[in-house]
Order: sequence, then C-alpha cells, then structure tokens
Amino acid sequence: MTDSPTLSMYSALHRAFDHFNERLFDNELPPCLITLRSYRRQRGYHHAERFITSDGAIIHELGVHPGYFTLNPLEVALSTLVHEMVPHWQECIGRPSRSNHHNREWVGKMEAIGLVPSDTGLPEGKQTGRRVTHYIWPDGPFARACSDLLATGFELPWFDRHAPPIRNRLPKCRRC
Repeated sequence: MTDSPTLSMYSALHRAFDHFNERLFDNELPPCLITLRSYRRQRGYHHAERFITSDGAIIHELGVHPGYFTLNPLEVALSTLVHEMVPHWQECIGRPSRSNHHNREWVGKMEAIGLVPSDTGLPEGKQTGRRVTHYIWPDGPFARACSDLLATGFELPWFDRHAPPIRNRLPKCRRC
C-alpha cells in the first residue's frame, strides 16, 4: 500500500477496471473517472459526460458506493464495478436508450460477461427497467475473471465504516 490512502484505493479500483476491461470487454472501454460516492441506496451508477477538463476534454463517470464494499464479499463488490462498466460500454460502443440503459442490449451484454440482470437480484427477476441489479452466473466469464484477479492477491485497502443498513443489501443501481 502506498503512503496515500487516496492513491491506494483509487489505484486498486483502476487495476480492477483495467483487468475486467481486458478480460470481459476486449480492452474496448475508454478510460473513465471512477468515483466513490455514497449516493442514496444504490451500489453504483454510470453518468455519461460528467466531468470536463479546463481544455474541454469530457469523460464519463463510473460511481460506486463504498459502503457496499464493506457489506459484501469482494467478488460481489467487484461485480458492481463491472455492472457499471456495461452502461459505459453501451454509451461508448453500443446503443443506449434515451431514458433507460437497462434495455435488451444491456441485458445481452450483462449476460455475455456472466452477470445476470434481475430486479430482485435473484433468478426469475425482471431484467429490464429503471431499477435493475444482478447476480453472478456461477463459473461464468465474470466469475472466472474475478477469481483470477483475486488469485493475484488483489484487495481493496479501505472499507467504509458507515456502511448502509443491512436491509438495503440488494439495492438497485440508479440509472447506470
């Protein structure tokens, strides 16, 4: 771990993003700004064209709620990062819907990488709509890629001491 808590945490998230970009997205995803935000009850979100530099470069935001890293096994926490990488893919490469990223294209990409969309977080849940989460397909591409990352000794160096209440364990993402 570096001397800077900020650099160590964001370096770990960047490393995970790069790993999953390579393994699940064939390195198609452009960089984005990953943020840690305790936003309502959502595990994460994607916000297109959220940040701009002084010279006019624009970049998308991928936000994750650090409290859910505390409540869940690391594989589940990382699945949230990857869940939000799918609307990033959709925004940059696919065809996002105007009002809702959780469309059939999003479902297809989620399933292709081994995350199964479900509004309940369980099998047989509704797969499209405004508020959809997911569950991990056992031995699917995400599960294998995540296992390989964890086998390298990957860990998140910091955990939120003010995690959301347990009753909110399966929140939906805001708008991916």
